[in-house]
Amino acid sequence: LTAQIHQAKGKYDDAIGSFLNAIPLLRETGDLPRVASANERLAEIYVQQGRDDDARDAIEQSLNTNEQLRVPIRLAESKIHEALYHVAMSDISAAENVLRTVDETLSNLEGGRVLILLHLVKGKIHRQRGALDASTAALASARDLARRSGYLLLEQRARVELSRTLMETGE
Repeated sequence: LTAQIHQAKGKYDDAIGSFLNAIPLLRETGDLPRVASANERLAEIYVQQGRDDDARDAIEQSLNTNEQLRVPIRLAESKIHEALYHVAMSDISAAENVLRTVDETLSNLEGGRVLILLHLVKGKIHRQRGALDASTAALASARDLARRSGYLLLEQRARVELSRTLMETGE
């Protein structure tokens, strides 16, 4: 929780330290879902800081942890973070390939948070490709799903991304 507070406040170095301290403790207690989540958040920070190799390592740790859990929805969420990494690296083709596997997983499950994240990533991909109408539609879906599901932070994130896309369209 401390790491997430630091991250929300933009204190990224403190957040990294807290996540790095928490991960071994969470692993010791067997709380693998939180180990995976901590690695995903760590990857987000690393991407923001331009630490691509560290981000990739954190994503791989999250994927490995979720594969150990054998919980499809957690693995799908890690895959979405992997797709975000590829978007940040401007490797749109790789992001789309990863999202295809997520689509397959989610077609059999109700994803909730994961489905919202999926729409967010698709919106970013469409925006980078210049498909602003598709980006707007995906991001509006993410915003609406987040609102209905009560995921306030994801709703805020979707609103920010939607605003960026709308600014590009001139609306």
